[in-house]
Amino acid sequence: MEYQSCLLGHELNYAEAWIIFGNKAITLTTPESQLKPQVLDDLLVSAKKNKELRVCNLDGKQFGPILAPRVCQVVDCIEKLRSVNLALNSLNDESLVCFSQIVKDKEFLKHINVSINAFGAKGCVALMKAVGTNRSVASLDLSYNMIEGEGLKALAELLGSGTSNLERLAVNNIEVHAPDFECFVVALENNEKLRELECASNKLTPGVGKLFGASLKKNNTLSVLNLRENPLGDEGVELIGEALATCLGLRELILEEDRIGDLGAQKLGSGLKENKGLKSLALSKNLIGDVGAAALAAALRENKSLKHLALNCNKLCAEAAKSLAGGVERNISLTMLELSHNTIGDEGIVALAQALKTNKALEQVFAEDNGVTQKGAIAMAGHLRGRETVLELFLKQNEIEENGILALEEMKRCNDKVTVSTTHKAV
Repeated sequence: MEYQSCLLGHELNYAEAWIIFGNKAITLTTPESQLKPQVLDDLLVSAKKNKELRVCNLDGKQFGPILAPRVCQVVDCIEKLRSVNLALNSLNDESLVCFSQIVKDKEFLKHINVSINAFGAKGCVALMKAVGTNRSVASLDLSYNMIEGEGLKALAELLGSGTSNLERLAVNNIEVHAPDFECFVVALENNEKLRELECASNKLTPGVGKLFGASLKKNNTLSVLNLRENPLGDEGVELIGEALATCLGLRELILEEDRIGDLGAQKLGSGLKENKGLKSLALSKNLIGDVGAAALAAALRENKSLKHLALNCNKLCAEAAKSLAGGVERNISLTMLELSHNTIGDEGIVALAQALKTNKALEQVFAEDNGVTQKGAIAMAGHLRGRETVLELFLKQNEIEENGILALEEMKRCNDKVTVSTTHKAV
């Protein structure tokens, strides 16, 4: 795909329109880090002259509420606007009200990003009304704004009304109290359009987690759910685990940094056993130990769809790694396993290496910072000599000394399908 700048038939000192010939997308942007009146004049001329413009990227230009009306004028001049990014510009409620008036009439508009601004409920309500009127909008990012309960209620009404065609929604860190999320989560139950939902860093309680689980049991269209960095705990993921057993649409589930322990992992593992569609499960930065790992390992022995499992930064010891090795040995779908920043040690890494002699599916294993020494490296090298399929093993930040490195290098000379990365170098 070629990329080329176009000066649009006149001298531009500040603004450029970047043409992507491969898919005919044409983007109006500026290299300036801060929009000034002269820059806006150039952008307005560009927008008026070039009828092929489709995308407007003015994120992080620091224009703020004062220049927002002029920016809206520029956006309004792009007749066939498909995507607009106004993130990180300190836009307030009045700015969003102005922008919303434009959104209503942009029949080709698909993507809106107004994240990391300064608007609240009033601006959010205005935008939801506009998106409800303009049914072409498919992607919306409201993250890192204080939309409050009224703003979230307007969003919930939009999702539950059947008038929205939103397929991707991001509402990360929107400063809303957990009880106000109830109407929003309930609205997901019967929504048949939304495919991806990001709801990270919102202080969601176990009660809200239960509501998400209940919604997942009824919703078969949501494919990506990100609930990262919420204090859901074991109680909050119990129904999510149950939903996994019957949920047909979900492909990626992110539950990192959610205070999940062994009990929660057991519930998720139980659902994962029966699940037939999930491709990625991210559980890093939780409190999962040997018991939880054993439950997930039991699921791996039966699950035939999961390709990625992340368990970095948990409480996994050698016994947990041995359990997971037993699951890996009989698994035919998993291609990436992440176990970094745990304490599986030599026993754990050797158990995994033994399993990898049988397993043909795994392509990447991350076991960085796990207390592995040269003893474990030497034993592991012996097991991996006969590996018949490609494998990348990441062992940085361990305690592997020279003899261990030499053993891995010798193994690599005998089997070029295996690559091992250590703190010293990749072998």
